[in-house]
Amino acid sequence: MASRSGRSPGISPSASSRPRTPPSVSRSISARRQRSARPMRTITPGSEAEMSEPLAEADRRIENLIRVGRVVSVDAGTARAVVDFGDLHSPLLPVGQIRAGQLQFWWMPGEGEQVLVACESGDIAQGVIVASLYASNACSSDGSTPQIDLKGGQMILNGSLRVTGDVIVEGDVIAQGVSLVTHTHKDVMSGNSNTGAPNR
Repeated sequence: MASRSGRSPGISPSASSRPRTPPSVSRSISARRQRSARPMRTITPGSEAEMSEPLAEADRRIENLIRVGRVVSVDAGTARAVVDFGDLHSPLLPVGQIRAGQLQFWWMPGEGEQVLVACESGDIAQGVIVASLYASNACSSDGSTPQIDLKGGQMILNGSLRVTGDVIVEGDVIAQGVSLVTHTHKDVMSGNSNTGAPNR
């Protein structure tokens, strides 16, 4: 009895009637089999195959995010300085300040001063000098008393200064050209009279 397909039960189609695989497909299947049969390549840690160029560049940028170096030159006119990191010199980098707007603080590092540099995206060309670091040259060993050491220089304060507490001066105070220590007075009279204003 014939089946619905029209073939008699137990009779399979001949080999010649089966669909043949195109030669191009056969070659592709054969190539995939050969590739899958190849042994896996072993990558040695630290080899060039493992340390690709993008990874090496990422490592370099991470290393450059925070750098410590020494100032080799200062351009006070632009508030920038060049820093020596040992393996390279930076371009002129801006010197960070506590405030740089309506209220301003101004300081420039000196040559040889050790500084901390933060670099955006690990790019030294975009670095900023954010702080100075002592290099066995701290001006005091007293951790309880803040100190500013100008090394014989001077500091300028533009504005009024109000002090709550005592002011102890080991030296002279000069107000509008008049010395607190060596000034003299005019109209000096003996007795209970007051002296005149200080001489200028």
